Amino acid sequence: MKTIITCLFILCTLTACGQKNQSNTNSQTISWGGKAAVGGYAPEGTLQIKDIQATLDGNTLLNLKVTIDMKSLDQENKQLKKHLKEKDFFHVKKYPEAIYELSQPFVVGVDTHFKGNMTIKDKTQTEKIPIQASLENGVITLILNHRMNRIDYGITYNSPSVFEKIKENAIADEIQLKGTIVIK
Repeated sequence: MKTIITCLFILCTLTACGQKNQSNTNSQTISWGGKAAVGGYAPEGTLQIKDIQATLDGNTLLNLKVTIDMKSLDQENKQLKKHLKEKDFFHVKKYPEAIYELSQPFVVGVDTHFKGNMTIKDKTQTEKIPIQASLENGVITLILNHRMNRIDYGITYNSPSVFEKIKENAIADEIQLKGTIVIK
């Protein structure tokens, strides 16, 4: 009986505070971009978002967890796409997901950056992601454009900072993620 009363109390408390647990599984994509360390080659592609879990209280995003399906990594050059999915880069057979989780609440209309943890290939790093956010009728729209260092996640293939003597085929360490995420 105590368990039932405790559960009802927690449910009533959450409802009274206006918190909403939301989960999106509708298909959303984000774009990625890389570039050669020298020259103008700059491949781009997409990744599918597998799941979004969020808790909203008024205009405050209390929790957010975005799961990216790394197997969905796409690029128009079939050979490059295959290589990016292999051990040299993202090793998607072993690491099929990447996850970003907020480490502190985000106030829509006030805050300009997410502060949280990104996990790629079982390596977790703190990432501060610039975000433009809006909230309308319970729908949050997040626009992101973030640059991050692939070396932090053990992706060192042809990196000029790891292999200092490499000249040809050097790949810049910085990768870019951008897109719009809608949380309903």
